[in-house]
Amino acid sequence: MKTMNMISRRSFLKAATAAAVVSALGLTGCGSSGSSAAASSTASSAAGSAAAASEAGQTFKVGIVNYVDHASLNQIVASVESRLDEVGAEKGVTFDYADYYANAQADQSNLNQIGADLVADQVDVIVAVATPTAATMLAAVEDTDIPVVYSAVTDPVSAGFDGEEGITGTSTCKRKEFLRMIRQCRQGKIDMILAKSVSRFARNTVDTLNFTRELRSLGIPVIFEEQNINSIYPESEFLITLHGAFAQAESESTSSRVRWGKRQAMKSGHVAMQYKQLLGYEKGPDGKPRIVPEQAETVRFIYQRYLAGDTLRAIKSKLEAQGALNAIGKQEWTIKNLLSILSNEKYCGDALLQKRKKLISLSIQDLLPKT
Repeated sequence: MKTMNMISRRSFLKAATAAAVVSALGLTGCGSSGSSAAASSTASSAAGSAAAASEAGQTFKVGIVNYVDHASLNQIVASVESRLDEVGAEKGVTFDYADYYANAQADQSNLNQIGADLVADQVDVIVAVATPTAATMLAAVEDTDIPVVYSAVTDPVSAGFDGEEGITGTSTCKRKEFLRMIRQCRQGKIDMILAKSVSRFARNTVDTLNFTRELRSLGIPVIFEEQNINSIYPESEFLITLHGAFAQAESESTSSRVRWGKRQAMKSGHVAMQYKQLLGYEKGPDGKPRIVPEQAETVRFIYQRYLAGDTLRAIKSKLEAQGALNAIGKQEWTIKNLLSILSNEKYCGDALLQKRKKLISLSIQDLLPKT
């Protein structure tokens, strides 16, 4: 019996909201390609469903959070609301955003409260407009399954909202322990924070000021030992701003130097290879790859059987029957292992560096579930 892949309520909602954000960006010209790509990526679960369940008659709670009253940001909000109305009418559902709209008026304390309120209201999705809003909403939903779709974020990767798993040096968004400390401060579990220096607290001037202001409003001082600054005093903001700017510039300079060094190494032919995951090779005395004969036979067998027309599952069964070992020394093989070997350019004598996953732009109709 064939199993029908039914789309979930959250998947449908996020796809529809993402479509609205893409549409808003197209109408207003705000944000960046990163913003629209981020919205496109939210639709993967919806677009991949062959037969979607009808959501007709349902009501979805959509929290829309604007950072501040500004012509371009307000236009994005208006466009998102308009597009949600169109999608709702088309799909026979209701998007309730009027009861869950909020404007933070550029106040971090307001953002924190808005995020907490939306989580308490159990909204189905949050649309965050502008970078500070996105960072705060992502932190607010950390322990929930509420998705966040963002817009007007100029560089999502640098902001730490998108892309690879690496943690950016100038954003607190993915510093889980830092955000946990802030949550504990809000819960009254911490009375004082001692930091070695401003640069260790945060390497982003905006984050530094926002968090020290919030903590001051909670009566929690941050003591910066190196600069001898106590954030509980309002007059300390000027010094914190100066040192925060220096820290951010230093972090960005260090990041730039590291990237430059890596690119220079690539130009000169130096390649760092993960030999533990590379079947058939080991690091030789000269630092260059050296073939491991026993493992190389396994690699040749995989390629030969694939060229002969064997399926990956058939190759997997033959390898396990032979007792062949994979890269980590186990006899259990997976389809993923075989795909990785067959698609690895290093077995052709090449090394492709600076690999990046390509984000494919989808049309709005592609984002919506099929009915």
